[in-house]
Amino acid sequence: MNSNPQTISVIIPTLNEAGNLGALLSQLRILDIAQIIVSDGGSVDRTRNVARTFSGVTVLSGPSGRGAQIACATPFITGDIVWLLHADSSLCGDPITEIRETLTDQSIALGCFRLRFDASGPCFRLYERVSRIESLWTTFGDQGFFMRRHDYLHLGGCPATPLFEDVALRAAARQLGAVRKLQTPIVTSARRFRRRGPIRTQLTNARLLISYLCGADPTVLALKYYGAPDQRRRVHGGEAIFAQRSLKRL
Repeated sequence: MNSNPQTISVIIPTLNEAGNLGALLSQLRILDIAQIIVSDGGSVDRTRNVARTFSGVTVLSGPSGRGAQIACATPFITGDIVWLLHADSSLCGDPITEIRETLTDQSIALGCFRLRFDASGPCFRLYERVSRIESLWTTFGDQGFFMRRHDYLHLGGCPATPLFEDVALRAAARQLGAVRKLQTPIVTSARRFRRRGPIRTQLTNARLLISYLCGADPTVLALKYYGAPDQRRRVHGGEAIFAQRSLKRL
C-alpha cells in the first residue's frame, strides 16, 4: 500500500484485451498507484494471462458487461480514490498528480480527462474538441472517471448495467457535486469508429443515448450496440457481442 494519504485504486474492466492491456499496465506500474484491479468479463484470449504477468495486479473474473465488471471489483477497492480506466487507454502527462490536486477541491465529485483518439482525420479532431465540453453528451467512461472512494461507495458504486453505466455514474455524481474535466488528454482507441465509420458510429451512439434517456432498457440497447444475439461472442479487438444468456446474468 502506498504511503500517500490519497492512495489510488485503478479498476480496468476487460474483455479480450490482450493486445492493449499490457501497454496500459506498463504505464500504470511506474506511477504512484496503490492498487490495480483487472476485472475480466470472460475473455477467450490471453487477457488474464497478460494481467498476471504484472506483479501486484489483482485479476478478477465475472459476468460480461463493463458496468457489471466494475461493480464486481468494487468490494475489493482499498484506495482513497477510485480511477476507472478502459483497457485500450493510453495515459499522458502526470495523471496521478492531477487527480489528487483535482479532488482536493471538495466541490468536485467526479473528474475525468479530455479525449484524444489514436487516429487522424477531421472527424476525430472535431470529436476531440467537442469532448472538451463537460456535458451529458460529451463525458463518457473512456475519459477515465475518477472520484473519492467514499463518494463512489455512497452512490452504491458503478451501476451494473450492460450499457451507459458511465452516463448513470456521472449523473449520480452530479448530485454530490461538480464534474471537472481536465485539460490533459487520455488517448483511446478509434477501432469502433474505424469499423463503422466515424459519422455513422456517432449517429448510432446518439440514437442509443437518446433512447436510454427516454427510459429504454439498457439490456435491449446493449444488444443493438454490440450486435445481434446470434453473433454472441464475436470479438472485434476487445469488444464482444453480448448473448442473451450473458445479459441475464447481469
